[in-house]
Amino acid sequence: MILSDHFISLNIKLTSVFRILANQYNLSYSQYCILMKINSSGTPMSELANSLGLDKSTLTRNINVLLARNLVDKYQDQHDLRVYKVILSDEGDQIKNNLYARLDEFSSGLLASLEDNIQDEIYLLDKLIQKLDSYEISQ
Repeated sequence: MILSDHFISLNIKLTSVFRILANQYNLSYSQYCILMKINSSGTPMSELANSLGLDKSTLTRNINVLLARNLVDKYQDQHDLRVYKVILSDEGDQIKNNLYARLDEFSSGLLASLEDNIQDEIYLLDKLIQKLDSYEISQ
């Protein structure tokens, strides 16, 4: 199996886990990803769209659903009026914390099922993620 196949398999399996977790809070997968990417000081909508690979219209539609559910707030940046930021509401922050707790449970269970020498190599995922954060795919 080549690396591309491993990436595809990992993506499909993790996406399935994330969809199950999101569904427990009546969130779509996209809404789940948005909640998990919003930082505590607010995240510009353009940054969210870019980091999640979503069209601005798709992001806006999902943000509107999250706004209607009182999970996020949206505001105009004071320094640049062209920029709109999204921040988690108290309820959205609580859901995000719950989702992280569930992911930690899942991750701990998965790691515990691995042999010790394999557990030690998990740090490679962190290095891979760091590279992916700085790597851009040309369109």
